[in-house]
Amino acid sequence: MHRPRKPADPDISASRGKAKGGQNSKSPPGVVTRMALNSTTQDEA
Repeated sequence: MHRPRKPADPDISASRGKAKGGQNSKSPPGVVTRMALNSTTQDEA
């Protein structure tokens, strides 16, 4: 199921970043970890 590429699909890029180990050129690993923590614990906004 290969479709023509859409310009920057957020879901695909997010899942790709996780598959790569959460290290994207846009966001350093620290930011990714903090975002994951924030999604589970929203006490410290």
